Amino acid sequence: MISPLRSRRRSQTARDIQMATIRLANAHGLEAVTTEMISAEAGISPRTFFNYYPNKEAAVIGHPPSFGEVEAAAFVGKAGSFSEDFGRLMQTLIAGLEADRPVLAAAAGLGQQNPRLLALHETSMRELKDRLVAILAARLPEEDPLVLRLLALSALEAVRLAIDRWLAGDEAGPAQSVAALWPQLARAGALLAEAEARQPDLR
Repeated sequence: MISPLRSRRRSQTARDIQMATIRLANAHGLEAVTTEMISAEAGISPRTFFNYYPNKEAAVIGHPPSFGEVEAAAFVGKAGSFSEDFGRLMQTLIAGLEADRPVLAAAAGLGQQNPRLLALHETSMRELKDRLVAILAARLPEEDPLVLRLLALSALEAVRLAIDRWLAGDEAGPAQSVAALWPQLARAGALLAEAEARQPDLR
């Protein structure tokens, strides 16, 4: 088991590599940047670089947020309000992003200029969606898998909107923004339910 201190050191090294990659990409263009340049900028060996990232594109994106095992297990094991529990789970996904605002903003800017970065980001989001669907299925084993996929996609879109607002200058942190958007997401679901009740032939 990795100690908390070692985990923090690994996270800091990963962030240092990411920032070094972003600085070099902004200065020279990502195509011109090599892993040797990144390693020198970050003060590490090329071997250490590859212990953290498989390539320079992954280093720009960094390690995306993920659902912790403890938080996922707590959500699955609860029997309270599903909406409240789900909202708290989604907040834990991005609760630690406040310190990384400059990094995320810089990575997002590079991603808009590079199709490979965009594709890598989309791949990580698909993996995150699949993980969320699995967590939801463990909490709601009798639910239609398609419903769970739609629920996961809607929740992750709310997270994306919250992060976009935060990066654009919203004073509330990303987790707080998700909490603020959650009632609106519930309202969107209620509107669909109302429409279905009025027009059953749409099913």
